[in-house]
Amino acid sequence: MNEHPNVGHLYNPLVNFNFFFLLNNFVNILFVLETILLSVLSMLSDPNCDSAANIDASIMWRDDRTAFKRKVSECVRKTLEEM
Repeated sequence: MNEHPNVGHLYNPLVNFNFFFLLNNFVNILFVLETILLSVLSMLSDPNCDSAANIDASIMWRDDRTAFKRKVSECVRKTLEEM
């Protein structure tokens, strides 16, 4: 046999490398997904009214939460009716 003494015929470094490479990428994707979901949850649960994209909504959120919730419910209802 002309095999290298440190590498037997049962060990294929490319197969093992690909497995660990894919596993590492999968873990990285899960970490990024978790980070994105946490960011979205943070924005939804505690919006930053000082830097809002919709100024009218941020003022309503800050000053009259009940009116804001009513307006959101109305917008959602209209959107569902259009679908």
